[in-house]
Amino acid sequence: MPKYPHFKRIETEIAKRFIRKFRIPGNYIFDFRLPVELPPRIEQYPPNVRRALRALKARRIDIVIETPELDYLVEIKTRANAYGVGQLLAYNEIYTTKVKPGRRTQLLLVCEVADIYMKKACKALGITLIEV
Repeated sequence: MPKYPHFKRIETEIAKRFIRKFRIPGNYIFDFRLPVELPPRIEQYPPNVRRALRALKARRIDIVIETPELDYLVEIKTRANAYGVGQLLAYNEIYTTKVKPGRRTQLLLVCEVADIYMKKACKALGITLIEV
């Protein structure tokens, strides 16, 4: 698996374990960039400010796995946490409205450790929590 700037080293290892263990057949896209909504009249700002605005608003799905039936949106974390759950929910909204409207998705939160409360929260929200 290639290295990506926004993956920490441990996240890269977790992603490798997940891919080896589950082998979901499909097209894997790493570091999937979602569309960015920029402020109106962004061209009036200097180039360095425009770059900073794009970087601050950038949203990336760690892994998208495209299959004929649905797309898996995968977030990699060392510990399952509310931030990862929120990312998945927000990214799913953007993905199914702006990238692939109406496309069926399955949300996967892949981590090393998850406590009982995160397990319950993920289940209630329809997120598959995978500990590797």
